[in-house]
Amino acid sequence: MPDQFRLRVPPMKLKSPGVPEVEVRPLMMATVNVEQHRVLITSNSCQIRGSKIIENLKINDFFDFKVEICLTWEDGTPASSPAITARSEIEVDLDPPGLFALVPRQILEAVGKRAIGITLGALQKNFMKSLGSDFERWSVDEEYRAQRKQLELDVAAESPQEANIDETLMAYLKRQEQ
Repeated sequence: MPDQFRLRVPPMKLKSPGVPEVEVRPLMMATVNVEQHRVLITSNSCQIRGSKIIENLKINDFFDFKVEICLTWEDGTPASSPAITARSEIEVDLDPPGLFALVPRQILEAVGKRAIGITLGALQKNFMKSLGSDFERWSVDEEYRAQRKQLELDVAAESPQEANIDETLMAYLKRQEQ
C-alpha cells in the first residue's frame, strides 16, 4: 500500500534498581492519511525488539497496540509564526507473561500508563522538533532537497518490493500536494 511506512522508534534504555538495563526498540507499520487540514498517522502493528530479555519473554505475543497521531498546522499571520500541533492517543493491552502475571493488574496498568505517557511525550516532542527543523531546511535549501530525493531513490533501489513502504514521509506528503 502506498500509504504505509515503517517507523523505527529510537531505542530506549530502561533501568530499574536491581534489574539489568533493558533496551527496547519498537518498530511500527503506520498508515498515513493526508486530509485537507490534517495528517493522520495510525498504527495497530508494533514489534518490540531489543535486549535478550525482550526476545526471551516473547513480549510481542502478549500485547495489542493502537496509536493515532493527528498533525494539524497554522500558516501563521503577520503577528504569529507558523505552527504544527500534534495530538496523540495510544492504547496498549498487555497480557503479562511469566512472573509479571502475579502482579495485580491495577499496578501493571498504572506503571504501564505512566511509562507510555512519559515515553510518548518525549518521542512526540523530539519528533515535532525534528519535523519542524527538517521542513524549515527542506523548504529553503535546494541542495538538501536533492539529497533527500537521492536518499529516497537509494532506499527504493535497495529493496524494490518494499519501495512504497520505505518511502520517506516527507516525500509522500509532497506527492499528495501535487
